[in-house]
Amino acid sequence: MINPLEILVLFGAFGALIQNLPFYQWFLNKTKLNFKPFNCTLCLTFWLTMVYCVSFFNPLYCILISSGASVLGELLDRKLNDF
Repeated sequence: MINPLEILVLFGAFGALIQNLPFYQWFLNKTKLNFKPFNCTLCLTFWLTMVYCVSFFNPLYCILISSGASVLGELLDRKLNDF
């Protein structure tokens, strides 16, 4: 089984990187999904991590892991985009 810290880092990086892909932004505009949680790094990372994590861990623990991953994803996104 994967380590919770690895989940936090992997999903944090994945959430930040997917928001910066031109194809993903094009897809959101074409499918009219350009609203939260799809266009927000914090929200998308939280829900992606939560969906994955629920099958392996206690739901309360999943909220903690998902929160950490979403904050990490947001920080990476800000660093990538020089906010």
